[in-house]
Amino acid sequence: MAKKPQNPWTPEEDDFIKENIDTPWTIVAGQLGRTVFSVRSRCARIRAVKATASRLMGHSDVELKRLHSFGMSNKEIAAKLDVTGECIRKGLRRLGLQSNERDFSSANGIRAVTMKSVYGVENVTQLNAKKQDELAKSLGWPSIGVACIEILEILYTNPLMTALQLNAIRGTGTAAYSHLKRLQRHGLVIQSPRLSVDGYKATCVYSLSTSAIEMKQKFLRNRNATQ
Repeated sequence: MAKKPQNPWTPEEDDFIKENIDTPWTIVAGQLGRTVFSVRSRCARIRAVKATASRLMGHSDVELKRLHSFGMSNKEIAAKLDVTGECIRKGLRRLGLQSNERDFSSANGIRAVTMKSVYGVENVTQLNAKKQDELAKSLGWPSIGVACIEILEILYTNPLMTALQLNAIRGTGTAAYSHLKRLQRHGLVIQSPRLSVDGYKATCVYSLSTSAIEMKQKFLRNRNATQ
């Protein structure tokens, strides 16, 4: 006899995933109160595909060739299309193209001009920082790192969480302690000792500070007023 899932998915959750398919997995998982692994598995089951991934399956070959012709590296193309470097490598191999990273002498000059003229940045680091700023602006948080933004968004919908619970939702084995300490220094997160959460007696739990909650609520009010 098949074992029934303990927390079955609802049609409302499926619709939420489809509507926010291009939102980072960690944020979607936090708002649903599920792990990143379970959200990804559900996406595969309901055939929900990120727009960036679907583009690489077909008509993006022209875009991939165009970016490659500019002398951009695999990392730079991946950052632009919001996919992994491995996905770009396979796409180039399918098209019979070699990575520009194999010939830095001929590609670096073209790449520097392209990054400056097309994206307004000098390198991939600046491009990633620009994307981080856009993510922070879209969610109403300060630009203090993608991991910190993810934690703030999770704590806004799931107050009083341990570092281990945050890691489970984010789907990463990397400890959240360093990010939480940084958020505490910025006055955005507070730490409460010796509280019981879901029957588990934790060393400490974390929640948003009053100023962080007011910052998010003000952002939501302004966004709703402009819509």
